[in-house]
Amino acid sequence: MKKIMKEFETSIFGFKTKLLNVRCKEVDGEEVLDVDFSLLAQQIFYDLLSHPIRLTGNQLRFMRKHLGLRQEDMMDLVGIEQSNFSRLEAKGDQIAFENDIDLIGLKAEFAKIMLKQRKWKNVRELSKFIHAASEFKNPKRVFVRKLA
Repeated sequence: MKKIMKEFETSIFGFKTKLLNVRCKEVDGEEVLDVDFSLLAQQIFYDLLSHPIRLTGNQLRFMRKHLGLRQEDMMDLVGIEQSNFSRLEAKGDQIAFENDIDLIGLKAEFAKIMLKQRKWKNVRELSKFIHAASEFKNPKRVFVRKLA
């Protein structure tokens, strides 16, 4: 039997995520998510890109992998050597970038990749994801995503 749970906390993407109003179903007496995980990953990627929050190392790793990039690819994209990028991702739940300008540059490169991969229709759609450095906030302990 399917039901809607008001809150469901998970770490399936490598960082704590609280899903709101999520469909669940019972399998072998246990509540499991009843969602399209690739679509959910896409939505969480957009949320991380669009919200003016500083990324943690785990969120940065998720975003890179979601785009199908290797750490070595980051040198060509944003001039960050693989060893330095590895250190940023290794920060886990801690803020990866102390410098907001570097973070804005990285988010802009991720957005350009989304355009190239045709996951966005046009640049106008992209513009809502750009934020001034003054808008950036520290991440909350748990990333929240509202569903339906």
